[in-house]
Amino acid sequence: MTTQLIASRYNVLKKLGEGGMGLVSLVEDTTTGQKVALKVLSAAIGATEETILQFKQEFRTMSQLQHPNCCAVYDFGILPDNAPYLTMEVVPGHGLDELIPEGYSEEEFKKVFSQLLLALGYVHQLGYVHCDIKSENVRVKPVELDENGHELPKVKLMDFGLMERAGRSGGAIKGTLGYMAPEMAKGGRLDQRADLYSVGCLAYEMLTGQLPFPTENPVEILKAHINDMPTPPSKIKEGINPEFERVILKLMAKEPLARYQSAFDVLEDLGIDVPEGMGGNLLSAPFVGRQEEMAQLIGRLDQLKQAKPGAALLLTGAPGAGKSRLA
Repeated sequence: MTTQLIASRYNVLKKLGEGGMGLVSLVEDTTTGQKVALKVLSAAIGATEETILQFKQEFRTMSQLQHPNCCAVYDFGILPDNAPYLTMEVVPGHGLDELIPEGYSEEEFKKVFSQLLLALGYVHQLGYVHCDIKSENVRVKPVELDENGHELPKVKLMDFGLMERAGRSGGAIKGTLGYMAPEMAKGGRLDQRADLYSVGCLAYEMLTGQLPFPTENPVEILKAHINDMPTPPSKIKEGINPEFERVILKLMAKEPLARYQSAFDVLEDLGIDVPEGMGGNLLSAPFVGRQEEMAQLIGRLDQLKQAKPGAALLLTGAPGAGKSRLA
């Protein structure tokens, strides 16, 4: 990066970091005077039709995320060298990866964890899977109060470059090895429960100071996610709340059916209310009802897992009744 204006508009102030796809800098928008974060495609990756489309898709999806715990996006463009860029809000504070070594009190853990789950629940209701939940992609802001003295949301979910629609299967492995769900490691079907496994790994790290499978060998990490049960957090560090341990181990279940089925289920199990208006938007209502039908479907799948005879099931109902969403 040079001190020249980027896109004839943005003055680079300093480098903020570098992710899997791009370099992120703090810049000043000379047209407004506002400081924003500018992410430009890494030169090491190179601008191709595919990478430009991926950057554009990241901007489009981020522009839909109107939630206090999700990073906001502002602008998208193409530079003269054909490298795409986008600008987003600057989030003050620290990355969760910087804060984990200092340790978390029970109260602070619950506060940060619950806000991360609110962000994930919202993303999932829009039909997306983040695909890269890790400590570096969660930012914790300093405490701020509103005009009534209430604490404002302090957690921001970042970096949506790998996010995709739920339901993909058989694609390339993506994400970060230390937090990778077993089905992702195996190239299986991905839905919101893959993110929930990753958030379980992150919660484990927050409470113990280490990842569930801390080996540095990539192959061994993948094998451990697929085959090994993590050491209970209380065996790593004394004084961990048994309730938190139970929730974390359920999040990290090898089979998606054995995990929580939504981020809001985790919040409910922890006794945390979802604030009004923070559960999603008007066009993406949460999945409710159909408990009996869901139980039948899960029961049939459990029989298959136990090598018992399967059966054909027929979903019927009026158009728009929710058959596809249930399936």
